[in-house]
Amino acid sequence: MIDEIKKLNYKINLSKSDQLWIQNEYPNITISPNKLSGEICFQRTYNNITILDSFNIEIFLSHNEQSILPKVKCLDNKIENIAKSLNLKMDQLHTNSDGSFCLTVYPKEKSFFTNEQFNIQEFFINLLEPYLYWICYYEKYKQAPWGEYSHGMLGILEYIEEEENIDFKKVYNIMKKNNIPLRKLISIYRQNKCICDESKNKNKSEGKFRNCHKRSWQGIKKIRALTCAKIKATR
Repeated sequence: MIDEIKKLNYKINLSKSDQLWIQNEYPNITISPNKLSGEICFQRTYNNITILDSFNIEIFLSHNEQSILPKVKCLDNKIENIAKSLNLKMDQLHTNSDGSFCLTVYPKEKSFFTNEQFNIQEFFINLLEPYLYWICYYEKYKQAPWGEYSHGMLGILEYIEEEENIDFKKVYNIMKKNNIPLRKLISIYRQNKCICDESKNKNKSEGKFRNCHKRSWQGIKKIRALTCAKIKATR
């Protein structure tokens, strides 16, 4: 198992210009061979609302086959305390079970980088800082500043729903990379109960998957249609 994990991890190398840029932009971050750690202070504006704040984070300079992004974690309890103050679960603030940040859905990662190639500068500017702004905005205004994908599989289904030019091959590859059984997914129908905890206290009608996660349900319908078309084409 250890050998398998080593195979799946790839080192993120920082150029001298990358290191100089980090030192200039984030002087309180320490650069070491395997990670970046320390305080990131940022100022971002969205819809004329400016937020200045800071977080203590660590960025692991590696990625796996499933994602081109490095893992990022909070070094203290700041995000956990924000979740408690908002009476939210950690995953509702897009934090994974291991404490790492869920910065975007996997299929959309490359769109944040020039020529779809990862670089650390655009990672900070296009993904990490916006995520931290989102957290701070949520804490201050008790709502998200912009639309978001749901966490985990639901977010992937929402991405599929909104993509106009997606085909069966791309859907199949997305499902495979995220270990989501395609056959099991398309077996979800309108009357299936919701898979999340949000429906526990809802009435019988509201507790259906299609009502609890409408965009994800539309994603399932699109996958089912693409699958049917693929089957017909091979006959």
